[in-house]
Amino acid sequence: MYDYLFLVCTTEKPIFFDRFVKSINNMILNKKKIKLIIVENAKKKTLYKNIKKNLKKNISYNYEIEKKIGIPYARNKALKISKKFNAKYICFFDDDCEINKNWLIEIEKFKKKFQTDIITGPQIPKVKNLFLLLLAREAKNGEKLKWAATNNVIFKQEIIKKEKIK
Repeated sequence: MYDYLFLVCTTEKPIFFDRFVKSINNMILNKKKIKLIIVENAKKKTLYKNIKKNLKKNISYNYEIEKKIGIPYARNKALKISKKFNAKYICFFDDDCEINKNWLIEIEKFKKKFQTDIITGPQIPKVKNLFLLLLAREAKNGEKLKWAATNNVIFKQEIIKKEKIK
């Protein structure tokens, strides 16, 4: 049983993806068991060598290709793969995310405080532009929301197993 499945979909962007993997290497795990599920949305494997070369922590991973181009196809494939493993929580990340080293510690504190099944939060872009600012939320910590972006969400795995969400 894993504590977390990290689902990341990527498209032949080694610079972004390498930064994502580096941030996982720097993350404090506090004995949490994590599995990384990577779906490359491409016609052929282009990032597989980068994963083997750059993933330093003792984190297992599953790497697959989704040849139908488009983030919905890649995310659906990641969800399908996630059902093969038992985990408490599933986390979706974009391949250009850089996870703060204390992220997991803060998530654990938040779950304990708010007792929730789904958590979402802001994605803080390093580069400011109008498009990214339009997507940013202004919610307060702990506020109940009616939607969550699929690039920054954590939810109990039992939700997708029970509800057959796709």
